[in-house]
Amino acid sequence: MTALDENQNDKETFIMCHEYRITRELGFVAAQKSDDFKTIIRACDGACYEACYHGVAESFLAKLDPSDKVAMTSLCGLQSQYDSRNKFLACLYGIGRGLMQISENDLTYALPR
Repeated sequence: MTALDENQNDKETFIMCHEYRITRELGFVAAQKSDDFKTIIRACDGACYEACYHGVAESFLAKLDPSDKVAMTSLCGLQSQYDSRNKFLACLYGIGRGLMQISENDLTYALPR
């Protein structure tokens, strides 16, 4: 993913990142192969604007019981557990995307969580 990160402003790389959503899909695949969220999320990098984090967070969120608010809100852990603030925020953003996906874009469902 480093090559994608280094070239994300290149037109072809931009298309791979946004039209094909390659790193988000890699996050989905990784999440399907393991139940170890922390290990998988740490394998992500900034490629394609942190899309890997989004895919992993969305996938794990889909595995959780929607009524378990504690599990949902603690999935990303603490900011101090990440080597950068952006990685932590990318995980949180993935949680938001996951809630919107689960709720079929019902913002009133997703926000109160």
